[in-house]
Amino acid sequence: RLSYAKGIIEFVSIISELSASLKNVRFLFVGDGVLKNELHEKISGLNLGGIVKTTGHTDNIAKYFSITDLIVLPSFSECFPLVIEESMFFRVPVVCSDVGGIPEIVEDASTGFLFKKGDFAALKSILFKLYADKENLGIIAENAYGLVREKFDLKNNVKGFEQIVEDLID
Repeated sequence: RLSYAKGIIEFVSIISELSASLKNVRFLFVGDGVLKNELHEKISGLNLGGIVKTTGHTDNIAKYFSITDLIVLPSFSECFPLVIEESMFFRVPVVCSDVGGIPEIVEDASTGFLFKKGDFAALKSILFKLYADKENLGIIAENAYGLVREKFDLKNNVKGFEQIVEDLID
């Protein structure tokens, strides 16, 4: 969803700095919303059309994970965004602001990367480091996959619920 709470306009502002130093990087914004026009104007105004693309609304987010190395979620506010779990399941590492329920699933430098809300300098620093150390992304992706399989696997959750019911009955 392209909304102010997602921090996307601010993120686009640092993409030009990133792209000046990082070669062969591309950015993809998936979704639609009230900032669609402002996002396109910002991309155009910074002359980023060659490296930044938008998809508009999609009902099939899964198709984008196969072409994605990293998900960035620079939100100013969130509850518990499902895209994090989806990313982890598809073994795509995440870099997120530390808002809402995000720190409950993203453990910094273990299952993903966290930065303080609104600290786009820290986000930029994380992205520079990850570009230089791509091997670390694979380790993080596997850690995250293990976590999401453990915590959000339907069979495990049903077993846990059954145990709670059994304990109540006994």
